Amino acid sequence: MQSIGVCYGMVGNDLPSRSEVVQMYVSMGINRMRIYNPDREALDALILDAGGFDTVSYLAASASNAASWVHDNISPYYPAVNIKYIAVGNEVVGGTTESILPAMRNVNSALAAAGIGGIKVSTAVKSDVIANSYPPSAGVFAYPYMNGVAQYLASTGAPLLANVYPYFAYAGNPREISLNYATFQPGTTVRDDGNGLTYTNLFDAMVDCIYAALEKAGAGNVKVVVSE
Repeated sequence: MQSIGVCYGMVGNDLPSRSEVVQMYVSMGINRMRIYNPDREALDALILDAGGFDTVSYLAASASNAASWVHDNISPYYPAVNIKYIAVGNEVVGGTTESILPAMRNVNSALAAAGIGGIKVSTAVKSDVIANSYPPSAGVFAYPYMNGVAQYLASTGAPLLANVYPYFAYAGNPREISLNYATFQPGTTVRDDGNGLTYTNLFDAMVDCIYAALEKAGAGNVKVVVSE
């Protein structure tokens, strides 16, 4: 059985304290949390982002930068905080994408040097990294850098983190995607002759499209973790 978690965003007004949020998770039986930066009051979490575009470039620039980042943001909390994944970038776009793989390598090396190599290093991507999304078996990465990322994940045993939003796919193409199919309602099935599967909802089709792209990139053993 797969575990389920909830993303914890901190951008807004009149938000409850970090401790109140964590206690709410505990009271609801939610044992997985994703935060979007190493917030020192909210590190009772399992999925940690390495920050935005500037942080990715910083981590990619040198091994010493990555070592300093791990020293400041990971080592003081692990293993008291059960950090499972570090996402090097969330939906990174533009020229910064070329920094993702070097940053991942540097963070992995820094974790190993600190004696905490059990944490998996990945990156979080959105659906537009996939081209040919229909049928799902036709999925392929739209950008060359993703092939290198996928193959590196295969070598380290880390999953690819994917932000999967069926609503956006439906909103962009409501003529060809039914609302029922996008919202897990009955009434629509899609047959994919490429893999012999029949889909009853868009979410499963989108996730399988990512798996198809990973396989084409030579990384068929990489798992997908839905990070949003």
